[in-house]
Amino acid sequence: SVILGGQWVFFSLKFSQAETNKKINHGLKFSPKDVIKTFETGAGTISFNYSEFNKSTIDITTTGACEVRFFLGRYEK
Repeated sequence: SVILGGQWVFFSLKFSQAETNKKINHGLKFSPKDVIKTFETGAGTISFNYSEFNKSTIDITTTGACEVRFFLGRYEK
């Protein structure tokens, strides 16, 4: 599919409290550049700290308990 051209992994994460700069291993062999959020619910909101992404982890901050699902990777034509 055109929208998912490239390399992607799917995540479903639950946070029970606020988190600041939470590192999450992603398993890709490159630094991801793109996030496609498909679902978010709960009292908290999530922020992806793109400048902190690297070849092994992504960095997320939440304001409270929440659940999020997203594709992580890099779009390619």
